[in-house]
Amino acid sequence: FKPKTLTASLMIPYVDQVQLRDLMRMAEATEGGGQLKTYRVVNDTASAFGIRQVEFSEGVSAREDDTLSAWRIQFTLTEKVSNPQKVEGRRAANGVKAQSGPGAAVGGKGGTGEDAAEGEQELTGFEATLKKVDGWLGGGN
Repeated sequence: FKPKTLTASLMIPYVDQVQLRDLMRMAEATEGGGQLKTYRVVNDTASAFGIRQVEFSEGVSAREDDTLSAWRIQFTLTEKVSNPQKVEGRRAANGVKAQSGPGAAVGGKGGTGEDAAEGEQELTGFEATLKKVDGWLGGGN
């Protein structure tokens, strides 16, 4: 799934530069942990999209208008905690498959008295490590 986005464009007169400063502070605001602050949005377009909470994304751009004494502002809001995200969180997780990387198992060769070549042919690196741990816990080997 992908979160929905809203792009906003507006104009702020030069005399209202405090509004531009406030908008920039909102775009840069963070919560504990350094994450971007989440805002509740009340807007007809957002409501039609089913968006309730957003955060700023892709920065805020401001440029001076050629004819008017104003800034043209554009920014993007990205949906946060969307319904698809909630559904994905409730969905049962897929089973985890064991993975092993190339090379020898952790612990390397020796130390257990096993023939390293025989262990590598029959077991993957991860399985060989589990076997060593099992033997150590069980008192075998």
